[in-house]
Parts: sequence; structure tokens; C-alpha cells
Amino acid sequence: MKETKIIQVYPSDSAIEKAIKEWEAFGWEMTDNQRYSDKSSVTLPYLGTETTTTTYNKLTFSREKSSSWYSEVKQLEEEYEAIKGNISSIMYNKPRKKGIGFLDFLTIYLPVPLISFVVYQIIKKARFKKATKRFEENSRSKLQELNSKADAVKNSAEKIVNAV
Repeated sequence: MKETKIIQVYPSDSAIEKAIKEWEAFGWEMTDNQRYSDKSSVTLPYLGTETTTTTYNKLTFSREKSSSWYSEVKQLEEEYEAIKGNISSIMYNKPRKKGIGFLDFLTIYLPVPLISFVVYQIIKKARFKKATKRFEENSRSKLQELNSKADAVKNSAEKIVNAV
């Protein structure tokens, strides 16, 4: 009996190849690769209609559940996905630069000199740099540890699947 896994990948050759190699390590075999484009439109008052297009590849994998290595590799895959989830949650908390926000808008349009806007931007940039530095100090070693652990789990599964 076979099981199936479907993932979405950014439509670039390197991202697709990386995903295939990643999941082949756990015994998955790619059976289908389809490119999709989703268009969505939003009508905004006074601004007109804005259309966005999202393009991605949908990769379909399958593997045999009756393989001798299945249960051991399945456990390693679950451990790998948990580690990758931890990495994603850490990266989600990384500070990000923001575009013009509400306070930016106010400082531009209030009858305040341009100097206040410039000072505000300098303070905002300094805070961002400080937050980024603090994030990197707090998470660099944890991310390195999780990435090496994920690689080790993937390599273990690959050795089992390929009977090395």
C-alpha cells in the first residue's frame, strides 16, 4: 500500500530540486510536478481593482508503506518535521523592516517640520538594528544546532532508505 504527500514549492528549479532531494531522503518518490497560478482581485474604493498572481509548483510524492525501513524512517521524518517547525517558529520572530506605517504617515502629513520625520526615521532604524542584533545573538546558536540536527536526521533516514 502506498501513501501520498503533496507539497507546494516556490517555482524555481533550485527550490524544486532541493525539495525533491529533501523528501527522497525519507523514501519519497516524486510522481507529479504541476505549476499553478492563482489570480485574485480586490476592488478598493477610489483606487480601482488590484490583481495579484501567486505562482507555485505542486509536487506529489508517494512511497511504499510495506518497505522494511518504513516505520523507522517515518519516525525520523516526524522528528525532522518537528525540528523544521522549530526553525520556522524562530525565524517567524525575526524582526522585519516595515514600510510606511501609521506613525510615518502622521509625521509626514501633520504640520510638523520635515526634521521630525527624519529624526523619527533615524530612531526607527536604530531600534530595528538593535532588535535584529538581539535576535541574532539569542537565536544564532539555536538555529545552527537545529539545522545540524535536522541534517543528521535526514542523513540517517537517507542511509536507511538507500541501505548504506
